[in-house]
Amino acid sequence: MAIKNIFIANRGDIARWVISAVFPAVFLLLWAATSLAMTYPPPHMIKLRQGYKLAISKPNRAGYVSRKLSKRGRTIFLDTTGIEYTDWSAVYPLALHFDQDHDEILLVTGVGRELAGVIRLLVKGESVMSIDTLPFFIRGASDLGSDGKARFAGTWEFDEEWTDSLGIRRTTYNPILYYLLSGKGLKIDSAMTEAVNERIYGKFRGYDYIESYPLPVSDLQLYLKELKQIKHSRKISLNGF
Repeated sequence: MAIKNIFIANRGDIARWVISAVFPAVFLLLWAATSLAMTYPPPHMIKLRQGYKLAISKPNRAGYVSRKLSKRGRTIFLDTTGIEYTDWSAVYPLALHFDQDHDEILLVTGVGRELAGVIRLLVKGESVMSIDTLPFFIRGASDLGSDGKARFAGTWEFDEEWTDSLGIRRTTYNPILYYLLSGKGLKIDSAMTEAVNERIYGKFRGYDYIESYPLPVSDLQLYLKELKQIKHSRKISLNGF
């Protein structure tokens, strides 16, 4: 009888040990595995035109934290900053080819609630020759000039609206910038950019966003009307680029 009681007591001790030691260990292992999966998600491969591939590490549906651009198996651009980039546009990433001269790769760089910006990689052969920034394009290549030529249009920031100390509704100078596709590359269409923004704001005040220059909110209505026309413009195929 004593032996049986000892055996039962031992089983109770074992059960308590399992609960107090083994379960927490299992929980920690599961937590660590989940954390690693969230911190280091498997890369996702996006195939672009002209033999480019973009490998991105994407933790959620809102953005990705690292990316590697390769061409024919060779890495030409690597970003491991850990910044969570937005990825909600059908326009990007975009690869453009210009004759036998060079390629231009457009990648989103914006974060948080700010409007996403874009970096442009100018590639010759299998080397990145330069990197610059572009506004965020509202739509893919479209016939924005009603002349059959492919253009993109974009802005640096979201439009803003507020009431000043006198109770007057105001907005900022946020120019719409137009870019033309040609055999030599993606170039700013100065004539169209200046004409459109002069029509919106009454005067062309440059190619940059100016937060410190308040304008009447009526300008915002003209601005929004222009954006609507851009969004409903006829798309143009990028065949040949």
